[in-house]
Order: sequence, then C-alpha cells, then structure tokens
Amino acid sequence: MNFLKDKVIDWYNLTLEDRFDKMYSVQIEIDTGEYAYISGKNPFSLSDNPMLFLNEEEAQEEANNWYTGVVHEWHIDRKKGISTEIRPMTNEERQRAKEKEQQNDSSSEQQE
Repeated sequence: MNFLKDKVIDWYNLTLEDRFDKMYSVQIEIDTGEYAYISGKNPFSLSDNPMLFLNEEEAQEEANNWYTGVVHEWHIDRKKGISTEIRPMTNEERQRAKEKEQQNDSSSEQQE
C-alpha cells in the first residue's frame, strides 16, 4: 500500500481490496465559522475531495502547516466504501427538519 503514500486519494473510487478501515484528513477554518478539508490542490475548492492520509502522524504533519489545522478520522466501511464522517440525523434533528420543510412549503404556497 506504500504506492498511496504522499498522494491525494480519491477514496470514492478505490477498489474493495484497497479500502482501509480508518484514514485521516485535515480540516481548516477558512473564515470565521467556515471549514474545509484540504484537498492537496492549490488552489482548492470546497467541492474537492479531501486529501486522505494513511496514518495520523502524516495527517498531523500536514495539520501543523496550517494555523487552524485539525486532524479528523475517516472511518471507511470496507463493504460499502462510505465514511461515517456524516452521521445519521438524531430524532430531534429529523423532527426539526420536517417542521422546517412544512414551514417552507406553507410559505411558498402563500407566495403563489
């Protein structure tokens, strides 16, 4: 697996044999309250895939290059290849989302 070292890894397209249980990324604060994962591109955009590291030490080295760099774990599901970085909504969050959707629907009906 050393062939992946020091490369930007597009983990969405890794083959099943190459998937890892845990990888690391670096998140930076680009403006007050606005965060982005570094992508290894210069310049980068918020839609770029994050740069993933094979071990925490390499990620921490990269984070140290940034004033606001923070290392985050990415858990890779070997079978599905998805990250648990995005957690499922809680029941409270789901209820708030439904209420907000109803408010949006009723306000759009009033405008018509």
